[in-house]
Amino acid sequence: MKISKDELYGRIIRLALKGFFDEWRSASDVEKELLRRDWTLKDFKHVSPALEHLFALEVLERERKPGRKAKWLFRKAKNFRERIVMA
Repeated sequence: MKISKDELYGRIIRLALKGFFDEWRSASDVEKELLRRDWTLKDFKHVSPALEHLFALEVLERERKPGRKAKWLFRKAKNFRERIVMA
């Protein structure tokens, strides 16, 4: 699957490559970081589904943080580098 660095998936993967996902991050953490880097989206409702999809592709890991009702946290999967091929 090819993903442009200017698309949401590409931007999330770029964050992971730069170490952003070395620690557990929530969808709102990702949204704030995208805004901080001036990577604005018209609608942030797509961030959570993109993170879930990257989890399904085994690019990211996820866990529920105790005490945070229905909040998933994400970080790079152990085999992240194997899953991502840079063109």
